[in-house]
Amino acid sequence: MTYIQHYDAPLGRILLAADEVGLTGLWFDGAKYFADGLPAEHTERETPILSEARRWLDIYFAGPASRSFPAIFNIRSGIFLTSDVCRVVMPCTPVLRHSIR
Repeated sequence: MTYIQHYDAPLGRILLAADEVGLTGLWFDGAKYFADGLPAEHTERETPILSEARRWLDIYFAGPASRSFPAIFNIRSGIFLTSDVCRVVMPCTPVLRHSIR
């Protein structure tokens, strides 16, 4: 099952998606590939994975002085991150940068 939650970031609203294993998608609302790959069957619900993703984004958007990131969860192989998301997330996450190559 895929679960979703929305996150209000300074750059716009973000849709987060996850299953029981890990984060499966992250898209800015209105982006060219918004929700690309999101299964038609999904449920809006808080899960530990989505809570951790929101916590990580809170830390990221709080600014450089507060950046002490929690361990990043595994991102399933094959996930497609849009360039919008990569510009926000990639500069500070070598784990993500390596995972999407």
